Amino acid sequence: MRSPRGTLPLLAALFVLALAALAAAEPRPAKTPDAPGKVTLSLSRWLAMQEALRNEEKPEREGPVLWIGRRIDGRFHKGLWSGRLTARFEVTSDSPTSVPLLDARAIAGDAKLDGEHASLLVEGDAHAILIDRPGRHEITVDFHWGRETQRFTRSLRIQLPEGGPIALEARIAERGIEASLAGGALTDATEEGGDTVIGGHLDGTAALDLSWKRRETGEARGEAKIRCTEHTLFKVSEALVTGRSAVSVAVVEGETDTVTLDLPRGVEVLGVEGDAVLQWRTALAADGSGKLVVLLRHLVSDATAFRVEFQLPGDPGAPIALAMPMPNAPTTGSLGVLGPPGLSVEAKTAEDAEPIAPRDLPSELLALTDSPVLFGFRFERAPRVVLAVTRLAELSLATTLVDELQASTVLLEDGTERTKLKLRIRNDSRQYVEMRLPGGAKLTNAFIDGRKVRPASREGALLLPLRQSERLAEDKERIHVVRPGETLSDVANLYYSDPSGWLRILNKNRDVVDQSGVLTRGVRLRIPPATEAADKQAFFVIEVAYELRGTALGALGGRTLRLPGLDVDTMKAVWHVYFPSSHEPLSFRGNLTQTSSIKYDPFRRIQWYLQHALEARRAWAGDDAYENILAKRRAIYNDEAKAQGDDGAALTEFPLVGERYRFRRILLGREAPELRVSFASMSLLAPARHLALLAALLVTLWALVRGHRHRWLALGATLALLLIVAHYMPGIHRRILWGLDLALAFALLRAHGPRLLRSARIFLRAPWRATRVLTLRRLLAAAGFAWLVGLVASYPLLLSLVALAGMSIAWWRSSLVTNLPKVRHAR
Repeated sequence: MRSPRGTLPLLAALFVLALAALAAAEPRPAKTPDAPGKVTLSLSRWLAMQEALRNEEKPEREGPVLWIGRRIDGRFHKGLWSGRLTARFEVTSDSPTSVPLLDARAIAGDAKLDGEHASLLVEGDAHAILIDRPGRHEITVDFHWGRETQRFTRSLRIQLPEGGPIALEARIAERGIEASLAGGALTDATEEGGDTVIGGHLDGTAALDLSWKRRETGEARGEAKIRCTEHTLFKVSEALVTGRSAVSVAVVEGETDTVTLDLPRGVEVLGVEGDAVLQWRTALAADGSGKLVVLLRHLVSDATAFRVEFQLPGDPGAPIALAMPMPNAPTTGSLGVLGPPGLSVEAKTAEDAEPIAPRDLPSELLALTDSPVLFGFRFERAPRVVLAVTRLAELSLATTLVDELQASTVLLEDGTERTKLKLRIRNDSRQYVEMRLPGGAKLTNAFIDGRKVRPASREGALLLPLRQSERLAEDKERIHVVRPGETLSDVANLYYSDPSGWLRILNKNRDVVDQSGVLTRGVRLRIPPATEAADKQAFFVIEVAYELRGTALGALGGRTLRLPGLDVDTMKAVWHVYFPSSHEPLSFRGNLTQTSSIKYDPFRRIQWYLQHALEARRAWAGDDAYENILAKRRAIYNDEAKAQGDDGAALTEFPLVGERYRFRRILLGREAPELRVSFASMSLLAPARHLALLAALLVTLWALVRGHRHRWLALGATLALLLIVAHYMPGIHRRILWGLDLALAFALLRAHGPRLLRSARIFLRAPWRATRVLTLRRLLAAAGFAWLVGLVASYPLLLSLVALAGMSIAWWRSSLVTNLPKVRHAR
């Protein structure tokens, strides 16, 4: 039996072993009635397990394509890679297999598979070839990457499919470079001519990442020889001169990647631009001069060009010495000068510079600006040109202007003048416009934009209040009260300066305007602002009506018509004068040009007479085509050029009666429109026409009876006098023709009347003798004569003229037959 001392250590050891067994035992999850067979985990534990599953590396499987070898050869020139991919591989699958070859962003060219032409397809981000049989194959693909440009980076990055190592041979069109190949190793780099040939190998990381940099930077190589051409344009202001130089560099010998320019004192370079420019820097000396160094992106062996923007200060009122960056090499070129308005710029002195006529300025210099060049110089070394700049005196500009003046004047038979004047005006700052009415005139109405105003008076002149031109805002509407005779086009022209904008007004006022667009007096129209007029000055209209009483119009006389004078300039004036129908205006003179009912020269009148006469065919017919001959002659007299502009008259509050005559003038200025008219009453014109007929008849008969020379001279003088009167009095030409026709008819009847009477008596006594006279020749002649008479009758306006021609020929032949025995007897 053991003692109690030996039992206690044993019990303690057994207790420790039991605890260790419990700790090492795998715990079993407790089963619950609501979730049998499930384990409850925390959310963080579950997310960690999912991440571990995603990061688990999958065993690589061997694909159906085994790469045997690949090689890339090519040349890189100014950003463009042109190369060839040669690849040998083995396909192990019997089914069609797509083999990726090249980055899809490359431009694939000719491809050959096992010596035969093949076509590539794009799958995802790679060019691929479809192989339909197992075995070993070889493919070559020509491809391009990038594009040729002066601005390029010295790197080449092309994505390739994963596979075995790739041999590389790259020819780079630069010398003196240090290259590096990421994911591979370069084995050699040699310079051949102007290229650097680089060889190496890539690993299977599926990317060609080649970059290089120049071993030399900074100053140009000493062996390079260059010649430069520089065209510089200066723009002069009061305190600053800005310049722009276009520099062309031609490499005569060697190559360079740096161009150095000398900077005169005070010249500050603002920027250098050019396709071949990489960067630029300036280095200034203590005296203010310095150098401008332009670094190029690549070595240049032929030519390059860039532009330099610079400025230099100027002292107002002091001479300005022009200075510009000049290449540190032989340089020729030209310079030109621009001057702003308000400054007078002249060349004070010019050394080493030859003046150029403006028409001989080089195109390279003119291409630097769209403005005209004041003057220019040509140079072969650094020129020294000093300019004299002075400020020109400023002129005061008109702040108020009448863009258009329209007037309608009705002259009544009792001598009363009623005139309506409409001024389309714009104003910036003036308070009044001064208007002086003709002497004795009485103002009846005055309106501004349809609102009645009461003008003030000062020293016999009317002061019409003005409002300043306002800008039409998008949300601002104006109200217009319709006046008699107004149309939607008139209102649109008033507010938009465009008559075609009437539809905008109609759409805004369909509740008060009929669908036909006819306006009713007194209707209030809402005028919507034109969006395109938001930044333009608005016009407004001043309307004035006045009456002037004068002496009654007599049978023959003259009258002077005047419009009010203004103290502002007028750009355009249109004046419509309505003359009473009881009188005929003989001539108009004044400071306006007549554009209607013009009395043109005789040759143009003859042309229009013949034109209208030919258009008046069948006017004697009794059908609907009948046309009044007197009205047609009136139309010939009133014919005018229709392309003279707008014929619209100023709106008036009195009836427009009488014949209308239109006058206009451009750039009238402050001159008051004035017309002087000579007239004759219709009661005087009728006797004058009869006297013209009688004079033409009597003088022509007097000359035809005995054809002495002095009688023919008297006939010519009389006809000339009548034609002069006919130029001013309508209807005289026709009476002259009638007088000549009657005189010739009387002379022919006097000469052949007895013989015709004898023939008529014989015919009446023995009608059967007519059969002896009726021969075929005479019947044909009679038929032709009847046809000719019918043709002439179809043109009624030509009857008098054709009758004159026919009877003149008959009289001339008759006179020849009469005088023939006298001539024979004299012989």
